[in-house]
Amino acid sequence: MKFVLDVDAQVDMAVTTRDLRHVSGPRAIMPVELEQSPIIIAQLAAQQSLKLEATAISGNGKKHAKWSPGLVSLFHHHAKINIDRQKADLLTSKEKEAM
Repeated sequence: MKFVLDVDAQVDMAVTTRDLRHVSGPRAIMPVELEQSPIIIAQLAAQQSLKLEATAISGNGKKHAKWSPGLVSLFHHHAKINIDRQKADLLTSKEKEAM
């Protein structure tokens, strides 16, 4: 099963399991909600975004340790850097080298 998540926060917000969108696999299988409350995946500040693709695979720990109950999540940060050229032009050569 595959799920995607694509959220752009206009204000501070919580990203939850309700933000996941089903892409492929049985529709009967959806993320778990505890006592009808969605599980918080991340907290985003205004102007932040979160995009991911998740693949859910069923298995058991007898075949391989990767199927043992638990949670593994990995991420890497994609920095978006904007340089104000007017302010950069005011820097000395040494200040520019330090950056």
